[in-house]
This record gives sequence, structure tokens and C-alpha cells, in this order.
Amino acid sequence: MDFVNLASQLNAGTIVPEGIVIITFLGVLIVDLILGRSSSRWIGYLAVAGLLASIVALYFQWDNINPISFLGAFNGDDLSVMFRGIIALSAAVTILMSIRYVEQSGTALAEFIAILLTATLGAMFLSGRMSW
Repeated sequence: MDFVNLASQLNAGTIVPEGIVIITFLGVLIVDLILGRSSSRWIGYLAVAGLLASIVALYFQWDNINPISFLGAFNGDDLSVMFRGIIALSAAVTILMSIRYVEQSGTALAEFIAILLTATLGAMFLSGRMSW
């Protein structure tokens, strides 16, 4: 199997929305490590912006010609795109609803968002997984 054939079968463009969520997750962690508690005023909005960017990337994947990627292990068909969008939108709404509560309870907002983004990422990958 040559490299060109392998690269065409990997079709890694189908996981771009998940890549955006990973970058958002890392951005939240790094900003919290550098700025500390002073970043809690806007770190939630950074996470929501990343999730909305992921939804925009999912919009551009609608009606994808070749939805199968990673040698058949990941499916990016329209149903998968819809569920992944619902999951990302649910996470964004959850963050917006819980910012004030998390701040009032004294819990670290960045840790809450990091856990939520990790769960969102796992759910998005499971929505695209092919059943064998």
C-alpha cells in the first residue's frame, strides 16, 4: 500500500470538528495555567466560541461525498454530523447556563469546562464510530 492510497483512505478531514474541540480544550487549560483565577471571567466564552467553531466545521461536512475515514473506523455521514452537532451545541448551552453557578459555588471554572469538553469530545467520537 503506497502513501497516496493510505492518505486517501484515512480521510482525516472528517475529524476536523473534534480537532477544534481538542484545541479549545488545550487552550482552556493553558490559559488557566498562565492566568489563573483571573481568566474565569472570559474562559467560558472561549470554550463556547470553540464549540461554535466546531459546529461551523460540522456544517461544512454536511452532504460529504466520502464520509468513511480511518480505514472504515469512523463514519462522517449526515446522521453522524447531526448528532455531533447536537452534542457540541448541548455542551455550549451547558457552559453558558453554568458559568454563574460554578463561580458562585467556588469551584474552578476551567476544571469544570475541561471535564465537560473531554466528555463532549468522547461523545463526538462515539457518534462517528462505525459499528462492526
